[in-house]
Amino acid sequence: MTRRPARKGSGCPRCGGTGRIDAYSHVAYGACFACGGSPDIPAPPPEPRMSYAECVARYGQVVDELVALSKVEAWMRADRRTACEVAVTAVDDVRRGLVTDPAVMRRLADRCRRELRLEGLPLPRLVALAREVDRRRTISSQ
Repeated sequence: MTRRPARKGSGCPRCGGTGRIDAYSHVAYGACFACGGSPDIPAPPPEPRMSYAECVARYGQVVDELVALSKVEAWMRADRRTACEVAVTAVDDVRRGLVTDPAVMRRLADRCRRELRLEGLPLPRLVALAREVDRRRTISSQ
């Protein structure tokens, strides 16, 4: 494998162009894993991710369900790691493109429904409940 010639100003963003990270000297002698210890060769570009709009287009019903569950649970408020936090985190992960698997989103939505005891509630009724929660919040904040 041949090294490409260094381009002027091309340094690794992880190690700052040194090829080493001193805080990790106990792992592989501190070699930067992003550039492989060769800071002049840029790291490969990150893999393309689905945008939030693409996720909504493909998995819209589950994403809508997670959003509705997060609103309903935020209204109910529990003291432990709540279904709301799970749903909000899941929606945020979908927005950032970290979760694109519909099976994962379905498991998260089912977990939230179980914790909220809303297993039998159909999605249109759940969305209507979330709208009612939003309406009550708007009225109470005025």
